[in-house]
Amino acid sequence: MIKLELDENVKSFEGMVGIDDSAPELELQKASIEFSIIGDDEVLWKSGVMHAGEKAKQFKVSLNGVKSLILETDHAGDGITGDRADWVNAKFEAAGSDPVTVKRQREVASILTPVEPKQPVINSPYRYGIRPGSPVLFTLPVSGQRPISFHINNLPGGLTLDTVTGIISGKVINKGTWALNVVAKNSFGTDSCKFIIEAGDKISLTPPMGWNSWNVFGKDIDEKKIKAMADAIVSSGLVNYGYSYINID
Repeated sequence: MIKLELDENVKSFEGMVGIDDSAPELELQKASIEFSIIGDDEVLWKSGVMHAGEKAKQFKVSLNGVKSLILETDHAGDGITGDRADWVNAKFEAAGSDPVTVKRQREVASILTPVEPKQPVINSPYRYGIRPGSPVLFTLPVSGQRPISFHINNLPGGLTLDTVTGIISGKVINKGTWALNVVAKNSFGTDSCKFIIEAGDKISLTPPMGWNSWNVFGKDIDEKKIKAMADAIVSSGLVNYGYSYINID
């Protein structure tokens, strides 16, 4: 959506609209867009739903007295696959000041979650599935003011716990189920919970939580970007609530 402010001397707006054919062929087959021109909250022109391969449509609308203009493209209810919209040779007839684009006001950032307590709170999924012999790297998700000390009784052989970071690492060679007691403690209090480790054929016993870039980098992906995303999971505190995966899309 593009929003413009006009003065009262802008007389008309004209040009053509159509779907760009630069998308991959399979995406173009699903492309559909409807173009709209809205002046002072009144629809001045609509293209109807257009599909890839159609000829561009011409438009010309009168803007006498219009002060606010919106150029809108809509995915026509079937998603945005292949939807690359073109406004072609678009021009205004104006006797006064040029139309000016209006930037959308950014909403004030706010945190909607409750204030994190200073005492430890274990936000664990309470169950963790691993393959025997596969590397384990699991951070106990615990919120609260650092430093926090961690303790686990009866940790399976092959695994170690970093009592400062709460990271469990190593390998479990044999299949089995271990019921553990996790304790997190700082100067403000203590929290504990039961935690089960299952080594066997079952994995993803709880929904994986993490960050998916959804192709934001395209082909321009490298080690530095991946590390930056991982660092953000830690520095933002999300790792303390169970977010532990980076999806390289």
